[in-house]
Amino acid sequence: MSRLDRTGALGMELRPSQGAKQALEVENCRYDPIAQSWTNDRGWCQYYIEDGTIIPFDGRGITSMGVFYRHQGAEEYILFEQKDATNETVALKYLAPQDTAGGRIVTLVGSGRSLAGNNDAGTNYVPMGDFCLIINGEDRPIMFQGGTRMETFGFHERPPSPDPQPPFDKANTYGSGDPYWVKQQDGTNKWAISLAENCSFGVISGPGEGKLTSADDENIIKASYQYAVSYISQTGSESPRSPLSKQAKFIAYSQNRYVIPLTTIPKGPDGTIKRRLYRTKNQGDGVSGAGATLYFLDDLPNNIETIYYDAISDSALGAEAPLWTASDIFPAGARYAATFMNRMFVGGGSQHPTRVFFSAGNAPEQFPTNYYFDLGGSGGGEVTGLFPYNDLMLVFRRGAIDAVVPTDSPDVPFRLVPVSKGVGTTATKSIVDIPGIGIIFLSPDGFYVLRGNLTNEQELKIAKISNGLGRYIKRISTSALGKAVGVYNAKDEEYWCHAPVDGQPNNTLGFVFHAPNGQWSMRTEIPASAFAVCQEGLTIFGSHSPDTNFPDVARGDANKGVFVWCGVDQWGYQVSPPSPVETYALLRIANKVAKPAGVWGSGWTELSAPEQLKKIQSVTLDLIDTGETLGGTVAYAFGKSVTPTFTYYTDWHDANPIATRDFSFGEIDGSSADRHRYGAVVLGDTAKFDNPRVIRKRVDLNMENGCKWFRFSVSAVSRFQLRSYTIQYTYVGERGNQTHVWEG
Repeated sequence: MSRLDRTGALGMELRPSQGAKQALEVENCRYDPIAQSWTNDRGWCQYYIEDGTIIPFDGRGITSMGVFYRHQGAEEYILFEQKDATNETVALKYLAPQDTAGGRIVTLVGSGRSLAGNNDAGTNYVPMGDFCLIINGEDRPIMFQGGTRMETFGFHERPPSPDPQPPFDKANTYGSGDPYWVKQQDGTNKWAISLAENCSFGVISGPGEGKLTSADDENIIKASYQYAVSYISQTGSESPRSPLSKQAKFIAYSQNRYVIPLTTIPKGPDGTIKRRLYRTKNQGDGVSGAGATLYFLDDLPNNIETIYYDAISDSALGAEAPLWTASDIFPAGARYAATFMNRMFVGGGSQHPTRVFFSAGNAPEQFPTNYYFDLGGSGGGEVTGLFPYNDLMLVFRRGAIDAVVPTDSPDVPFRLVPVSKGVGTTATKSIVDIPGIGIIFLSPDGFYVLRGNLTNEQELKIAKISNGLGRYIKRISTSALGKAVGVYNAKDEEYWCHAPVDGQPNNTLGFVFHAPNGQWSMRTEIPASAFAVCQEGLTIFGSHSPDTNFPDVARGDANKGVFVWCGVDQWGYQVSPPSPVETYALLRIANKVAKPAGVWGSGWTELSAPEQLKKIQSVTLDLIDTGETLGGTVAYAFGKSVTPTFTYYTDWHDANPIATRDFSFGEIDGSSADRHRYGAVVLGDTAKFDNPRVIRKRVDLNMENGCKWFRFSVSAVSRFQLRSYTIQYTYVGERGNQTHVWEG
């Protein structure tokens, strides 16, 4: 009697209820959704840009990374922080989109930036329009705009007040230029300015002739004014206003016009494109007049001039100034940031650990005084991350998740809604949006996914998706959880989180969630401290290998810089013996490290008959034939015994002569820049089929004794693609010579 129960090989499941269709181990593989198979066709090599030149990295390990695009992707900036010579602080650099005078690596801040602690997510990179905010809660927040253009983000202090001087009258605009005297409210006369010296300013024109005389005393008006100034940045944001200036008091005559010189107008910080001036209406004697209400006076359209001549009447003033609360200084120590609905959200940090602040609409540097939420009284700990999702902004905390939801009120634009109590994260950089699945993140007890929205009476749902990873989750170093990093690769349709394990503070083990089949696998021997996705759609990572010598001493100093996960047939580099930095590029070419074996190991199965003894005759593998030479090892186990291994080997030579090197990012040899980028067509390349096919390879085991439970594993350094398999067996003591088949 034979049985047939076919399905594709699945991912890891370590709970006792797993079957042979599930795996106890899947290492260094990816799931190919097109061929519906597990394959080990990925490796990693150093990243390079268009001309195929290996970039000679020096220095130490990379601690953070982000990607920023300008001009609709025409310029790509791979920003990163790298430990400096002190090994206690970091430098801020980027890989330039084209050659510069200093090479492809451009240094923005040479040293002295803060090094993140063991449980600190470190620097965040938040693109918004034509700039990228670089923020970590310790150093000044930076607005990076490409090239070497960077400025401090936000307004960190109020402008000082301008200084209004006693006015001069304009009764004789076209006079001889003699100085004019203006009677002050204290009864003194004071010389102010000579008209002839200042007519070129264009604000001194006015009607009337004749100097003032004592005969005009019946027309005396007491006049008094105050001023304030604010900065306008290139993002359209307005700074907090200065305090009110001192009062400019004088005796005015109703038939004459006056000009008040406004001096010592402060210059704004870098990025200021103009200064905005405000003035009161006539305050009379300073007590009984118009009061301290400010109105728009004028814009100084530069950040240079420090003098303005005010000849604008009260009736010509503009709209009433915004409330004093319309802009405040940037929240000190804010550590996390994200953009949502044309606003910048910031939060967390040492000074306001439980607060989330948000900017005015379309003004990312302008933070109104009352635009914040304080979560300190709701439990759940400090803010640990901000992430926009669907129609809301998620606020992650150490032990909770909340959502900032838009309202219809212009005065109160958002409300706060609790999402989860008891589930949170400090692994800020593990938070990633997977299309069609939801937000995935690493918590101390495993991986969770959050999905849904708050419109149409729907709700947000959160669920753990890593229950089957058992002992691997327990290995994660919770004291260094903030170092974990995650990335979603749309080409491979996978979420990859690299985390510290076994009490160590650096990321050494990869957890990979494969979106097409919802399964998990693991990745090893990859020194990834930071993740990003490059313009080609491939995963890139910064290496901590120079600091950790991971995965071994011979490879520590060889794997400096930025690397790419792609179709190369290698696992980084090694240098033995160590050599000077300038020779590393050449030594890497000759010292590529072979990939570790890709492994798919089944779970335990009783072959549908748990109480009967079975003799396993063979395992037949359903493989995808790509035209390459295949070779690997099949090992099996029963009870507590592990048998010797069996090898399989296949070889074909009839591949289509026009093939593609799928996902191959680049290989450099000593003689030429042989660039095989993703999607490049290589004529006459017989390495791979254009149209792969399924073939079956039987591995005979011929077990002499029976077993109740059975499992096997496939491992190979050369490429394999495992789709499914068949186990052939007989029952011990069964009459006849019947063969049974179990397919997974």
